[in-house]
Amino acid sequence: MSTKTCYMCEANATSVEHAPPRCLFPVAKDLAIEDKSLNFRKQLITVPSCDEHNGEKSEDDEYLFCLLAASILSGPNGQQQAKTKIQRILDSKPKLKNAFLENSKIVHVQDSHTKETFQTLALNIQRDRVESSLELCARALYFNEFKEKFVGEILVIPLFLSDLDPKFNESVESLHNNTQEIFSAITPKGDNPTIFTYKFNNVDKVLLEMTFYEGAKAVAIFNKT
Repeated sequence: MSTKTCYMCEANATSVEHAPPRCLFPVAKDLAIEDKSLNFRKQLITVPSCDEHNGEKSEDDEYLFCLLAASILSGPNGQQQAKTKIQRILDSKPKLKNAFLENSKIVHVQDSHTKETFQTLALNIQRDRVESSLELCARALYFNEFKEKFVGEILVIPLFLSDLDPKFNESVESLHNNTQEIFSAITPKGDNPTIFTYKFNNVDKVLLEMTFYEGAKAVAIFNKT
């Protein structure tokens, strides 16, 4: 019987890595009262992993989770976790709470479609942590989809992040519109669709669209070496 190796390297696999991280999937106590019977942790995707590429990234995964669940683009199941699980995490982990809320400020934002203005919290995002966690998720999904390790660089664009600079937001919205067209005819995969779905486009170059909590999206572009 052959020994499995890690989805990221040639080390022997000692555990499995969830893609996306398991912490993103809510348990019963973190759902609205009427949703207590729902199970959002069925058929989660896992890939073989070594200790280095699994255990050492848990803090970045929690940071990503907090941003996704609190995003104004996330649907009800994400927003509900912002009221429950995120609060517990931040209360128990001062270092993560500081990273999440440091230099944050209240801003007023106008919805580009409804023109409605609302108040929200602008965070100082540590993009390197977000992109690192999303990249590892993309590599794991690639391994699961194509049954091989991806060798090369991956460019990750978190479309759920915005900026106080309108030009930056315009470029993100333009990219969002372009990728929507690319992925529009592809059926999403994922057994917990209100939490996470993904789509691969393997024409010319491999592209991946990841959708968290129905509205927070990220795109990964795979560049083979």
